This record gives sequence, structure tokens and C-alpha cells, in this order.
Amino acid sequence: MPTRNLLTINLSKTELSKIQRDINFLRCLKEFSHRNHLRLVLSGGYGLDISLGTITRPHNDVDAIVYGQLPRVKALGLITQFVQGLFPSSTVATHDNKFMVCLNINSPGFGANLYFVETANDPHKDINTIVLKNGKKHRNNRQIFLLPVMGNLLGDKFEAQNPNFHLANILFKHQSDKQAKHEQDIINLQKITNPKLVNKLFLLLSR
Repeated sequence: MPTRNLLTINLSKTELSKIQRDINFLRCLKEFSHRNHLRLVLSGGYGLDISLGTITRPHNDVDAIVYGQLPRVKALGLITQFVQGLFPSSTVATHDNKFMVCLNINSPGFGANLYFVETANDPHKDINTIVLKNGKKHRNNRQIFLLPVMGNLLGDKFEAQNPNFHLANILFKHQSDKQAKHEQDIINLQKITNPKLVNKLFLLLSR
């Protein structure tokens, strides 16, 4: 994985400590997912870092998608129990939409956004055929929702959102929400992505 000439910033001891805490949480979440036949795919800042193979900047929270062939209510209960077992004083706020359930986790010094997507089939074989809130099956556009990639972060292997889709999504959102961290992420992702594919994905997202 190419990592030379990446745009990075120096991290303070406090930031490094938080990153280690976040990674420990992700290790536990990976084990939990394995035990319950769920598929964990990191997104957001840590998903980007996995694609790049290194920590490039501090992250406010952890973002991850959990895929599983479980009813939403059962998955919500399992994930909430898991989180509160690690962080007894945490608060877990949930809200769902047509495609997924979001769990917003807040604990002193830690935050995470976990998104559960119910799959119609084994999530390790098919994550694009999903079950909507109304119980109907829906097939995501495979031209847009590219398969995740495997990467390494501080010695641990994780799956991450496809970097081409990740960059296209950032560029799409960046049109109305310009942030300094996005500028850095765009520069870094451009080093490992296919410009033609990213442009195609951007146009599809813009429709």
C-alpha cells in the first residue's frame, strides 16, 4: 500500500492516546462481529486510514458499517449490549431510516457512529442486497457501491469502504460542506484511486 508523500500532521500525546483507544474499540468490534456472523466495514476517517495504511490525522469519532442477516431490532439489541459492556456510562441514541439503523455512541473521551444494514443474504458473500425498513428487499447499484477493500491499521487487518467510492462521496459532500480535513483527505485519497472511476462515481452520486 503506497504511503509515501501523504499529507499528515503531527499528533499530540493526547491524540495518540485517543487513537489507541479507538483502535482497541475497533478490535473488540471486529471480534464481536465475527462471533455474531456480522461483517464490519470501516468508513469515515479510520476507513480512509486503512485504505492508506497509516494514521494521517486525528479523528473525532469512529464510523463503521455493520452488515448482518439479522432483524433490525435483534441487531440493535446485540450492538447496544456490546457497547454498554465496554462503556457502561455511555449513551446510545438510535434512529433508523429506509436503508439502515444508526447508533450514535457517546462516552467520556470516546464517540462512534455505527450503522447497521440488514442484508438479505450472508453478509460475507453479498452486502448489496439489503432489507429495507418496510421488509422489502432492495439491491444497491453495484456501479456506485463498490466492494470494500482489506487494509492494515497499526498491525490489525480491517475491511474499509472502497477508496474510490470514499473519495467520490467526499467530493460530492465537499460541494456544500468545505472542511479542512476534507481537503487533506482528498489529497491523500487521490494518491491511491483511479481518477476516471472516481469521476464516474461522482457523476452517479450527483444524479
